[in-house]
Amino acid sequence: YGGYGGMGVASGADDYNRSGSGSSTASGRSSTGGGYGGGGVGMSSAYGRNSKPLSRQPPPSTGGGFLIMFAFFSIMILCLGGATYHYQRAIVRVDHEMMVIESRLASQRRRLNNRPPPVEDKDEPEEETEDEQDDEPDAGSPPDEDTMKIIRDLEVKKKDLQRSIGQWASRVAKLEKDVKSNQREVEKLEKGDLSDYTAQIEKLRSDIDAEVAKASAYKEEFVSAHKPVEQGGIIPGGPGQAIVVKREIEKMESLDEYEEYVQMREDALWDKIDALVESMSAESRREALEWFGPGPHHVQLEIEYPRWSEDGPSEPDDWPRVRGVLEIELAPIQAMPIAVNLFLQQVHHKLWDGCVFVINAMHILQAGPHRFAPDNDGYYDANIPELMDRFVDGKLDKMPFQEYSKDFPHEQYTLGFAGRPGGPDFYVNKIDNSVNHGPGGQGHHDLHVEADPSFGRIVRGVEIIQELNRIPTDGARGHLLKYPVVIVEARVMAGPRGRGPPPEAEGEGVKDPPVPETNGRFASPT
Repeated sequence: YGGYGGMGVASGADDYNRSGSGSSTASGRSSTGGGYGGGGVGMSSAYGRNSKPLSRQPPPSTGGGFLIMFAFFSIMILCLGGATYHYQRAIVRVDHEMMVIESRLASQRRRLNNRPPPVEDKDEPEEETEDEQDDEPDAGSPPDEDTMKIIRDLEVKKKDLQRSIGQWASRVAKLEKDVKSNQREVEKLEKGDLSDYTAQIEKLRSDIDAEVAKASAYKEEFVSAHKPVEQGGIIPGGPGQAIVVKREIEKMESLDEYEEYVQMREDALWDKIDALVESMSAESRREALEWFGPGPHHVQLEIEYPRWSEDGPSEPDDWPRVRGVLEIELAPIQAMPIAVNLFLQQVHHKLWDGCVFVINAMHILQAGPHRFAPDNDGYYDANIPELMDRFVDGKLDKMPFQEYSKDFPHEQYTLGFAGRPGGPDFYVNKIDNSVNHGPGGQGHHDLHVEADPSFGRIVRGVEIIQELNRIPTDGARGHLLKYPVVIVEARVMAGPRGRGPPPEAEGEGVKDPPVPETNGRFASPT
């Protein structure tokens, strides 16, 4: 049926040419064979870029289309009739072949069934000639292999022919059904009954009008949303610029023009975002330099945790609680100014004192403003006001954006801010998470191309991380630690080389430990 509406519409497209439409000829050619929807294709050409938008075109004529469709159906009936005759003759030939095969099978069976039974004779049998032995099988002997092979081949061929008869019969039935359907269509055309096609064409016209109205509404909304804001007669870009932009938007007709305009505005917004990011980075860098100096900056986390030992008790409840120090060297202030300054300010204002490490998964060890609650099924009270409000009130709870430097990826024993935006929780990368926590690694976030900020590395106390791995966790609840690991105190290291107070300030004999070599990045963990 693909050609019915298509050829009718082609005739209508020629009428469009006579009425002055500039683009209807190409539409008429392309609509041939387009099915019942061809009428819609023909009409849609009236809304091309060379014609008047939103204008109603005259309906297509059907005089020439009737003759073409009548001839088409007549040819279809002749073709289907010829195909039917071909398949019927094929069935006759197959039936004849079947009769021959059945006759040969019956002959073979009679030959086997009519053999005389074997006769026992004690006397010496007469010798037979070689010809008789070849032509006549012994009485009562089973059929030879050649005869059985012929029978099997004939049975297989019979089944194949029966299957072919079934396939051809179904094809003939389908063709006969198509012939009857085409005959009914021809009878409708002979009587001039075009109600079905007229209804479909009217529906397509209605759908097109609805889409045109919807597009007009969208355009008006777009133009209204992008009107320049009045600024007391002073318009950026010169006098009359706002009016020019408004007229340009109103003249837009294609989706490409709208996309180009929106892309231009998006580029301008990104330029402003880039300028804002640069300004925030410069301000954070200035503040960190004024407060903490040029660096390298070091932070110490003194933690309390249950420690297992070979000669100690086996039950975690009986493990002694000890203290250890994790020393962190932060990234250079020039590379990660916002993340480094945020963490230094958090530590300086004692916001991390009393917080705990809550998650010890295979890949990270995470800390946050939470509190261990053994009576709670979840083991912890998360973001309790007593701890969280200190971060919020000091405006030190979140990163303003996901700052990241490719020079400081999430390698093993580096630190990163968790969440979007990051903070206040931070984590230690127990393995190399450069892919998972780097750009594009967190696909469940809206801006999945972003990365978590990586802002420091543990340079002393790595063995404590190994000891924490012995503490039992609850894998069903996200690997929560079943026993508290508390940050007793966090402090920024000041003084010579950024590594604690001068020796004379703490008394004779106190030595400042050597600073590991950084090689321009982080020091290797010791």
